[in-house]
Amino acid sequence: MSSFFYEKLAGIKPLKPAYKKIEIKPAMIGDLRFVSSSVKTPYGEVCIDWERNEDEILVSVVIPPNTEAVLLIPGQERKEIGSGNYQFRYVACEK
Repeated sequence: MSSFFYEKLAGIKPLKPAYKKIEIKPAMIGDLRFVSSSVKTPYGEVCIDWERNEDEILVSVVIPPNTEAVLLIPGQERKEIGSGNYQFRYVACEK
């Protein structure tokens, strides 16, 4: 898969070597309504799926064992999360 897709659109990038700490900052640009992407790391697979409509943004994230992540959703508070499976629901921001 192209690094442009998972680094820019999905927003997955390492903050520490070997993805020990990960930044997830998806680019919710233009009319793009959803993105699903993953990256294999030495600790396991990092996954993000997001979907937005006029009312809400739904985000699912998988962080592999022994890692941590910073989740940065446009217009929302920064979240620090550890390994595990997460689902978040946000009210969509005004355009």
